[in-house]
Amino acid sequence: MAVFSALLRRGATSLALTIMGEWAPPQLQADVSIIGGGGASNPSLVRETMGVPVALSVPIRISSTTQALFRAEVDAIDAYLRLGECTLEVSFTDSAAATIWTVYHAQPVQPGFTRAADIQHVSECSLQLVVSPFVTVAPVTLHTAAAYTAPDSVSLAAMGGNYRTPLTIDLNATNADLHAAYLAIDQGSYDAYRFDAKDFTWGAGETDTADADAFSGTAAYVASTTNVAGTLDTSALPAGPYLLLARVRVLASETGTITTDYTADSPVTFTRGSWHIVELGRCYLPTRVVRNSASALLTVSLKSSSATAGHEACMDWLYCLPIGDGYFGWHPTTATVECDTLGRDAATGTTYVDDVANEQHCCPGSTLMALGGTLLIVTDGTDGDTPTHDGAITVTYTPRFAWMR
Repeated sequence: MAVFSALLRRGATSLALTIMGEWAPPQLQADVSIIGGGGASNPSLVRETMGVPVALSVPIRISSTTQALFRAEVDAIDAYLRLGECTLEVSFTDSAAATIWTVYHAQPVQPGFTRAADIQHVSECSLQLVVSPFVTVAPVTLHTAAAYTAPDSVSLAAMGGNYRTPLTIDLNATNADLHAAYLAIDQGSYDAYRFDAKDFTWGAGETDTADADAFSGTAAYVASTTNVAGTLDTSALPAGPYLLLARVRVLASETGTITTDYTADSPVTFTRGSWHIVELGRCYLPTRVVRNSASALLTVSLKSSSATAGHEACMDWLYCLPIGDGYFGWHPTTATVECDTLGRDAATGTTYVDDVANEQHCCPGSTLMALGGTLLIVTDGTDGDTPTHDGAITVTYTPRFAWMR
């Protein structure tokens, strides 16, 4: 006798199944690549891809009082499965919550031609499904309108499950409309990726200047038509790929130019007089670890189209956004585009701008996936007239497990 129940569910409709015997959940399939970077005894994982849909055979019992009703039972299951994607929910008889698989495809039910099927109108057969290999439960809201002051972060430490899972994100600006938003996963909860420009080691031509709209209250001002280099030590950063973001502005309608030693061939120019975020490009950090040296220096170069005081190119901070575990960015190319709310739906991979599906200003990236760690938040408003950008964030996810809950 079965000690658990199962049903197929699609929206508000469901179809109960009678489970017979015992059966095993599908096994996860993974594509894993490693290198012996730390030696044969300490290999390094360089890529892990899990979650290939797999076959699941579910032993079911179909019974009725007449042959016609027996056929109708089989046809009802087939008709339900033909309507497309659904879920299979399985529960022990004393479970408070169901274990859920997403069903992508199903073969028609094929009861055997047996004496029991002919005389007693009963058949024990297998329902052949193609499912997501992850066991899930109902979605969980980890943060509900949690306040942030960007650049900022929220903890993902309370996430449950055995595997990384996509995050559904909703941002709501509170003190100014959103004009730029970048989100990334910090698996190790390092959370020290912002570097104030005033703390760089600058060459001649840079002045640390009080600026009420700068994050620390002081910004780096450069009045020079040739590059002024500033260096910072990246040796403490977790090793991996990064997207470099800078908060900059220019005075007196001049043009500023900013590069790094990684992006010298791709200078970024800016003409806005208010603080705003620009992308400098991608690189791998720490930059390098020199033998017998504890530092790994990254050089940022800044110049203005004028060397006159009051016509400076200004820099507030550099943010090294880790992108090795995926990131999401929304950044319009014009200063007039902004929004009140920005959402990213994990189920569909769709971006919603003010609740309307819109991928126009999304930067290349990926759906955010996590299992613990920290969610990094870098946002800014169009006016750039405050040193931080306030908002609220809601984070929802569906826990993934390897077995029944």
